[in-house]
Amino acid sequence: MLYAAGGTPLIALFLYSATPLFPPNNRHLLPWYLAGFGIGVFGILQSLKVVHGAEAEFVSNCMIVDQYGGESAPIGESTSFEESREASWKRAAKAMYAVIFLMVWIGGVASFYFFGMSFKNGSPERTTS
Repeated sequence: MLYAAGGTPLIALFLYSATPLFPPNNRHLLPWYLAGFGIGVFGILQSLKVVHGAEAEFVSNCMIVDQYGGESAPIGESTSFEESREASWKRAAKAMYAVIFLMVWIGGVASFYFFGMSFKNGSPERTTS
């Protein structure tokens, strides 16, 4: 749920950052905005476990049905607690990578937006500055 709530403003920020140079009301550019929106919605739905990115992931969440129609544990569910537990250093490394990646990504999107704003609002003629 946290990834979906955080992903929504990030998708909006990403799509908004392109608007100074590439306005979405241009009929040639609208499909690119819709594609970005679709990819973002898929990511949100995947984080909510509504859709799956791969068939193997989908099959791992399927229930086993016996001959009487009763359901048992999912196919891919691990029975051992040790198998599902990840080392703490791996979790810390993943968290650090995610935070650093997010900071770099936001910096890149902001750079793209500010470049578009300065290019759009710049002088149409050459200047010395």
